[in-house]
Amino acid sequence: MAVNLMETFGLVPHCIFPESFNSSATGKIDTLVTSKLREFALELRELHAAAMRTLADVEGNSCAAKKAIAVQNARKRKEEQMGEIYRVLAITLGAPPKPTDPFVWEYYSKDKKYHRVEATPLSFYKDVALVDVSRAISLIHDPRNKHGLYTVERLGNVWGARPVLYVNTDIGKLKETAIRLLKADIPVWFGSDVGKCSSSALGIMDTALYDLDEGFGTTLRMSKAQRLQTGDSSMTHAMVLTAVHIENGKPVRWRVENSWGADACDKVRLPFHHRCAPRSSGEHGADPLSTFSRFVPLPPPFVFFFSSAFLAEPQGYMLMSDEWFDQFVYQIVADRKYIDKALVDVFEHGEPTVLPPWDPMGSLA
Repeated sequence: MAVNLMETFGLVPHCIFPESFNSSATGKIDTLVTSKLREFALELRELHAAAMRTLADVEGNSCAAKKAIAVQNARKRKEEQMGEIYRVLAITLGAPPKPTDPFVWEYYSKDKKYHRVEATPLSFYKDVALVDVSRAISLIHDPRNKHGLYTVERLGNVWGARPVLYVNTDIGKLKETAIRLLKADIPVWFGSDVGKCSSSALGIMDTALYDLDEGFGTTLRMSKAQRLQTGDSSMTHAMVLTAVHIENGKPVRWRVENSWGADACDKVRLPFHHRCAPRSSGEHGADPLSTFSRFVPLPPPFVFFFSSAFLAEPQGYMLMSDEWFDQFVYQIVADRKYIDKALVDVFEHGEPTVLPPWDPMGSLA
C-alpha cells in the first residue's frame, strides 16, 4: 500500500508536512472513522434496497437496468460520504499536498552547506528521494497455509495500482532477511500482534512476560496457526526493527522502534547502550554518539547488528525476545536484493492464492 501511495502521490520532507497529534496517536480517530464507515455501509445497503423496491413497480426497464439505477444512486451518495470522511481526516491529520503542488525545502547538510530544493511531491519522490519502493516485497509467516504467493480480496488503497501481494515462508526466512537488512544499516518494517505478551510501560515484548500458570493454574496453549484460525490473533500494528542481539550465531532479542511516544522502553536503554558500545573509551570503543560502526563486536559469543537509527534519541523503543518474534511477528518488508532468490521468484512469477476480505493477513497490509 505504501508503494501505491508513493508512486501515485509522491513524498515530501517531514518539515513540509509534519506530524499532528492524531497521526502519532491514531486510536481515537481510527475508531471514529471505522464507526462512520460502518454507518455509511448500512445506509448504502438500505438506499440500494429502497431503490430496488421503488423500481420494482416501474414497467419498461429490465432487471439489470433497475439494478444499474440503484447502484448509480448508491454511488452518488457514496461520493458525499467520502467527502465527510475526508473532512474528518483533513481536520485531524492536516490536508495533504497534492502530487503536483510546488514546495520549497531549505536545509543545511552535514557539512554546514545551505541547500534549497524546489519540487513537487512527485518530482521529489522521483528525482530527490532516489528510493525505488517498487522493489519492496512483503514476506509473511502464516502457518495456516502452505508456502507461496498470496493476496487478499478487495484489499488496496489506489484503484488500478499494484495489488497487495505476500510471499508466505517460514519464520526463519523472515529473521534471516531482517538480519541482512540490519547489517546493511537498514531498519526493518514489520507487522505483528503488538498487544500479546507485551507491556508498553516496561517496553518489553516477551512470551514469558506473564506467568499465567503461576497465577491461575492454567495457561494459553494455542499455536500460532490456531490463533489465526480462531481470530485470536492478527496483525494489529506496524513498527521498525533497529537492532538485533546475536548469541552463538542465533538471534536472542530485537530492538523495536515504536510510535507510541518517548516513555516506552525507557527501562531497557541501559542494557542496549552498555552492551553495544560503552560511552567511555575502552575495550569496545569511544562514545557511540561520536564514533559509530553498525557492527560492534563484543566478547564472544555476543554480537549486535543495528541500523544508524539505533543511535537516535533512545526513547520510544521496545525490547522483543526472539520467542516473541516466533509467535507474534507475521510480516516484514524488504528490498528484493536482501531476499533469497527463490522467494523473489515466487513473488515475480507465482500465481497468488486469494484470501477472503476478512482474513487476518489483510488486517495491516
